[in-house]
Amino acid sequence: MDGAPWITIWTEPRRTIRQIVDTDPTYGVLLLAGLAGALSALEVRWMAMPSHAVGMRWPLMVAFSVVIGAVFGIVALYVYGFFLKWTGAALGGTANYSEVRAALAWSEIPAMVAAAITILAIIFGVAGPVAGSMMPRRGGGLDFVHVVL
Repeated sequence: MDGAPWITIWTEPRRTIRQIVDTDPTYGVLLLAGLAGALSALEVRWMAMPSHAVGMRWPLMVAFSVVIGAVFGIVALYVYGFFLKWTGAALGGTANYSEVRAALAWSEIPAMVAAAITILAIIFGVAGPVAGSMMPRRGGGLDFVHVVL
């Protein structure tokens, strides 16, 4: 793979996807899909952490959620890829399934970075669950970061 697609996806997304599709449309696709699902599950689980989440069960629930999230991320890649290929073909698109999955997986990088930022904010106490409240605290402009990314 020529260049650094992990970096150029931010500055030149079209060229990056084209390069990936032209050289190896499977490059990093399953890794990205699994990582996107795992990070999303971890973010959701930690934002909704109950105040009584101490003991051995909570870490196991988090770990289980992350594994299931990774599996669902990969499954979602194939399901959404199928529907995007199908609708794209109806609109005159020419990409095959592998190319659609590559574009879909690589487009998840900004969302994964947003989830990682939220997880770091939870670790450092800027955001996270609020005792006695159903709504988690999102501090430091995290909602804005999610929208932008």
